[in-house]
Parts: sequence; C-alpha cells; structure tokens
Amino acid sequence: MNIKKILAAVLTISALSVMQITAVSAAPGMTISVQEVKIKSGETKAEATLSASGSDTVTNGKIRIKYDPQKITLKSAEVGEALKETMTQVNEPLTGNKPEGEIVLVFASAEPVSLKGAMLDMEFQTGSGFDETSGAEIEVAVEELGRDGADLECTAVNGSIIVEHADAGEEDNSKTDNTQEKSQEKTVTAKSVKTGDDTKIWIPLAGAGFSLVLYGILKAVKSAPKGK
Repeated sequence: MNIKKILAAVLTISALSVMQITAVSAAPGMTISVQEVKIKSGETKAEATLSASGSDTVTNGKIRIKYDPQKITLKSAEVGEALKETMTQVNEPLTGNKPEGEIVLVFASAEPVSLKGAMLDMEFQTGSGFDETSGAEIEVAVEELGRDGADLECTAVNGSIIVEHADAGEEDNSKTDNTQEKSQEKTVTAKSVKTGDDTKIWIPLAGAGFSLVLYGILKAVKSAPKGK
C-alpha cells in the first residue's frame, strides 16, 4: 500500500478524533447552588434559594442540603418553578423526615426537563449560635443527577448567610470578603457514578499518542526506498 495514502488516512482519523475529544470536553454541564444571602444586623429571618443553571436536561436527581442547626433552623421549604414539571419529594425537619440541619430533595420526570431557576425556596431563622461576624454556611451536595439512566456531571456550590451592616466600615467589609472567600473555596464538582473523577487527564495523553503515531509514520516514509 502507498505510504502517502496511509499517512493521509492516519491524519484524517487523528483530526476527527481530536474534534470528537474537543466536543466532549466542551459539553455543557449543570451548576446547582445556593446563593449568598445577606441580612441586616439584628434580623433573624433569611430566605435562601437552591437554584440550577446550565443547558443540560435531566430526568432525575437527589440533592442533600446541610447546615448548622445551632446557627440556623428551617422554617419553610417549598419546591420552586424549576421542578414544576417533575415529581418531587422533600424530606426535612418540619415534617420529621430529617433531623434539624438536613434537607433532602428528590425529583424525577418521565421526560427530560431543563432545570433553570429556583428548585427549592427555603426560609431560615437565626439561632442562639449564629455569629454575625462569621454567619452560617449552607452546604450543597448533589448525590444523583441523571438523564434516562445516564449520570450527568455537575458543579455544586455552597451558599452562606452573612450579616450586612448598614454603616459598615473597612473592617466589616473585610469580614464580608473573608466569608465570601470561604464560600467560594467550598465549591465542589460532583462526581459521576459511572465516570468517576471528572478530570480530563486523558485528553493530553491522547494528543501525545497521536503525535507518536505520526512521528513513526513520517520516519518510515523518509527511510523507505524511493520508487522508480
């Protein structure tokens, strides 16, 4: 077989493979988060929302929310507009299904739906352990997120309740910034049950493999005897 034809075929396959890898790595994902909630000094009520963003569609999910019951307690939990077309179940302390400090949201749909907007609207009451200088964290863990039996990767972002002082000076602003940094540091990427860690380490390895193959073929072409 002509060496040049082999080289052209390998180059074509390599290009198609790289295009496929790029498409996979750029696939859209979901972000499920609780936003930062700011309340004024002396206020005891804080309204927080679990929300979703991203272009993926889903059919089922399970999300666990945790918080320090010494700092805040749950007063209400209502399913949001993002889940209006799904079957939902909320296990929380108000119904006695979960101890104070934990909420579990489960949803399922017969058809893929787009999760955009509020998934769960919550109202919290600050308790005796709530410190206005440090606030309270609301942890988000996505334990399941799928579409038609396939697992979807997503990013879970923790939220927080902080006190915003009306006459805040530089010192108070510094405290607020520190709280925001702590919340950002606890942003986690949910792992897919089937794919494990979502680090795309195989992409550079695949590129290196293609380079080695091309190098070998080019070397063979140079060393091959020239035809008449």
